[in-house]
Amino acid sequence: MDFTFSEIYTKRLYLRPLEEGDAIDMYHYMMDIETLRYLSYTPHKSVEETLNFLKTELLCYEQHQDFMPMAILLEEKDCLIGHIQLHTYRENSAQLCYLLHKDAWHKGYAREALEAMLDRALYEKHLLYVDAVYDVENLASERLLTACGFHKQKQMERYFQKFGLYRDVILARKYKGEETI
Repeated sequence: MDFTFSEIYTKRLYLRPLEEGDAIDMYHYMMDIETLRYLSYTPHKSVEETLNFLKTELLCYEQHQDFMPMAILLEEKDCLIGHIQLHTYRENSAQLCYLLHKDAWHKGYAREALEAMLDRALYEKHLLYVDAVYDVENLASERLLTACGFHKQKQMERYFQKFGLYRDVILARKYKGEETI
């Protein structure tokens, strides 16, 4: 399934496909240990590392045409605050992933971006459901996903390892047609 999206505008955000030119701005949150606290990523040590990460993401999309990484920008400032992406792994479904710089937390930006992507995925691309995975200790993501209509499916133990410790995650799912709270 083709997950090519053009630009998406929300009340305060502008989502567009990520570009290699985003590497410097992306580095500001990919190097921050607090921003990455609940993710499998380790902090990037250089802009070059972020550029290589970004090139890999873009190459994956080009090769598979089912992976659309989108930049999340504050519309009024044209300032990159994070990224969001879908990855198909079953017919008529996808996994949603997102990351926002810690300075953009608790302002409603993540919900705005998620709702826009979910609308595109479920209604324009005709998916039946979208999954998301979050660390069991990430209560902010749990609240966000619940507010966006996701329901817990199961807990998966030892899902990834970071800094020598295994992390448990929750798989949450949103079905097409379910209203958000």
